[in-house]
Amino acid sequence: MKKLFSLLLILGISISIKAQTITSLSTVSNDKLTATGHVGFCCKEISSGRSIGSLNSQKTLTPASITKLITTSCALELLGSDYSFKTWIDCDTLPDSLGVLNGNIYLHGEGDPTLASNYFKETLNFAQVWSKAIKEKGIKQINGHIIAEIGNFDTEYISPLWLVEDIGTYYGTGTYPLSCYDNTSNITLKSSENEIFITDIYPENSNPDLEINAKIVSSGKNNLYVRGNPATVNTRFIEGTILPNTESLLMKGDINNPPLLLTNILKKQLILDSVEVLGDTRVELNIPKKRINLFTYQSPQLKEIIRNINVYSNNVSAEHLMKRIALQNDSIATTLNGIKTVFEYWKSVGINTEGQYQYDGSGLTPKNALSPEFMVDILCYMQNKSQYADDFYNSLPTVGKDGTVSTVLKNCSARSSFKMKSGSFRNVLCYAGYFTKNNKKYAFCIMMNNFNGTRWQALKYIETVLTEVYNKA
Repeated sequence: MKKLFSLLLILGISISIKAQTITSLSTVSNDKLTATGHVGFCCKEISSGRSIGSLNSQKTLTPASITKLITTSCALELLGSDYSFKTWIDCDTLPDSLGVLNGNIYLHGEGDPTLASNYFKETLNFAQVWSKAIKEKGIKQINGHIIAEIGNFDTEYISPLWLVEDIGTYYGTGTYPLSCYDNTSNITLKSSENEIFITDIYPENSNPDLEINAKIVSSGKNNLYVRGNPATVNTRFIEGTILPNTESLLMKGDINNPPLLLTNILKKQLILDSVEVLGDTRVELNIPKKRINLFTYQSPQLKEIIRNINVYSNNVSAEHLMKRIALQNDSIATTLNGIKTVFEYWKSVGINTEGQYQYDGSGLTPKNALSPEFMVDILCYMQNKSQYADDFYNSLPTVGKDGTVSTVLKNCSARSSFKMKSGSFRNVLCYAGYFTKNNKKYAFCIMMNNFNGTRWQALKYIETVLTEVYNKA
């Protein structure tokens, strides 16, 4: 026992037998797993703030996707759980007595990530809804153009701090004031003995400039991916390998110009609905401000959106949410101004933000550096002081049931008492959330960076710690 006590003191682990603080975090001494890496842990009983256990709790580590908890919680605080993203359809002037609109139709929005989203099926018919609203204003012919205005967002559509390998993928898409289909293009390919063909792209024309650089290989497996940079070029490249005579292979990439795609979809629907459109479709940074609103479209409520973000670790929605937060204080949305607003808010409610670094809304950049205690303090605040406590709590995945935590803590009898978000990169594995025991709620965060082993080994260590935390609470 004396030897174990000495080891714990060397590791800097807080010990309090009276408070039943966790003492078995000594498994961190597993040299194979953590000799070259870092582990941070913090757990507090929410109502009292009492520490249940900690290890390097104030050290900043790469959080990966648990960063989304910072973004979604602050969005609830600033926007409210019933908030909906708005998309406006405007025109220059009303139609004449014959239904002729001698002007343009304008689309502008504040970054609704749910339009035609695979996660929000009720939005798939947006084009029919918009077209119907235009027709109900008596418009039968449009002599002008269908124009998407994007000037209220900056032109840094992707973070310059994301890894090159993530750019152009379905999980590393751009962020625009007008987005659709999760900004994701579904590409179907087939191969012969010596050639690769694209057989279908959905949505239609969502990725018009695709170049195939992939190779046909005689052995191995199909491994295709999309590369590109939506901030600088329109072209996307299909890279990787495919086996010969593959009948059908589905892959996903980003949509390189969602605002233009939206205008094309609306124009096509108007024509189907017998509204003649004489002009073309365009994307412009700024358009005349004196306009007449024809229709305002609203997204599902924020509480539904943040649940989608946290359960499915939806990067594109998290990034759109961060830029929407920026519009609270700025006329042009930038990610950095969104993060500034987030940190100013947490500081204003008494949470120590010193030494914390966040550079995107989703956690996709490895440059983010947050501490376990910072995460836990926000989690505690959201249950102690937020009027949206239930909405935030319910947005987290339930262990054993939802998303990436459906298979975690299989050997813990109380696994259903845990609600938590995961975050992972190569050699990064993190979890943050809550568990409940004896009518008390606890907030925790555990982060492992640069562990020397497999992800499975890191997960087993984390599961051991969380099980012991629960048993000691």
